[in-house]
Amino acid sequence: EFLTSHMGYTFVEAVQALSNGSATIYSMNIQQNGTKTVPPQFPSPVDGMYKNLFAYLISRGISAETIQMLVNQKTIYQEKSRNNIVFINMEKNFAEIRGTYTFGKPFHGIVHNSKPDGFWWFRTSKNAKKGYICEAAIDAISLYELHRIQKIPEDAYYISIAGASKQPAIDRLKNSKLHIVLAVDNDDAGQKCRNKNSDLEYIIPENKDWNEDLKNLKNNHIVAR
Repeated sequence: EFLTSHMGYTFVEAVQALSNGSATIYSMNIQQNGTKTVPPQFPSPVDGMYKNLFAYLISRGISAETIQMLVNQKTIYQEKSRNNIVFINMEKNFAEIRGTYTFGKPFHGIVHNSKPDGFWWFRTSKNAKKGYICEAAIDAISLYELHRIQKIPEDAYYISIAGASKQPAIDRLKNSKLHIVLAVDNDDAGQKCRNKNSDLEYIIPENKDWNEDLKNLKNNHIVAR
C-alpha cells in the first residue's frame, strides 16, 4: 500500500519489489507524454541543528568531523517531516533517504523520480581520478573513514549507486574518465554485481559491508586501549 500510494509503483511492481528480499525501495522514473521526466521533489530540511542526523551517523561509527564536512558540502541534510537523512547529489537529480530510528531495520529508500542512472557522491580532491562504487551512501562514507583511519592517501570519489543491481549507474560511471573500483557488499548480490562487471577492478569488505568493517575496527581500537 505504501509503495502504490506514495512511491508510484503499480501493484505488480510493488509485489516484485517486496519479493526480491531487498531493503532498498527503488522509485520508478515517471514520464509525461513519453518525453518529459518528472523532476524529483526533495524533502525540505529541518530548521536548526541536525541532531538526529549526527546521532545516527555517529552511532554507525562515522566521525563528527566527516559528517560536518558533508553537511558543509550540502550533500547530506536532515529532513523536516520525518527526521530522515537525505543524501543528495550535487547535480540535484538523485537522493537516497535513510531513517534515523535506531530500533529495527532503518528505512532505506530513494527519492521518487530520481534519475535512473543517478548516484550520490563526494570527493576528497578536485584532482581525484579514482572512483569507488559502493551500494549505499553510508558504505561510501565508511570506506572513506577506513582509508582515513588506516592513513591510506586517496584522492578519490566515494560513490553510492543505492543497490548492487543498479547497472545503469555503473555503466554511466564506466564511461566516465575515472578509474573505477567496484566496492559493493560481501554477499550474493555483491558477487553477482562483480560477475556482471568483471572488467572492473574490485575490493571486498571483510564483513558484509564497509560500515561493518568500520564499526569493527573502531570497536577493536577501543578494546585495545
